[in-house]
Amino acid sequence: MKIKKYQIIIVFVAAVFVLFFIMQDFTNFKIVKFAKNFIGNFRLSNLGAPLPTPIPGKQLNIFIRENGFIPNNTELEAGGRVTWYNEDARSHSIASENWVSPVLEPGEIFSKIFDQPGIYKYHDATYPDLTGEFTVR
Repeated sequence: MKIKKYQIIIVFVAAVFVLFFIMQDFTNFKIVKFAKNFIGNFRLSNLGAPLPTPIPGKQLNIFIRENGFIPNNTELEAGGRVTWYNEDARSHSIASENWVSPVLEPGEIFSKIFDQPGIYKYHDATYPDLTGEFTVR
């Protein structure tokens, strides 16, 4: 009996899923939560659809990764939206002097609109060493 490539791929993917499922007891990466979040946000209608182009200066995307926030320091126009994307395997919560985000599980996002000009410093409430700032013009 000849083994086909797709059978090998299916067995490999299943083995990786089982490995991650077993390892979630020993790490912060929770494969089941990650999969539920990914499947819950997946829309078949979005496949192949062009991504909307953000208005320059009105949208700032900040990515949370194990080494910190990317980008760490940038500018935005007043009335612009900042969106934090948790691309780390750990949960995070973004905080500043006047506000705090809900806990962001891996794959989750948080957005906030900033109307007042100024320098906004923020940090991770769970891991205070992770800090960043942006300027609203």
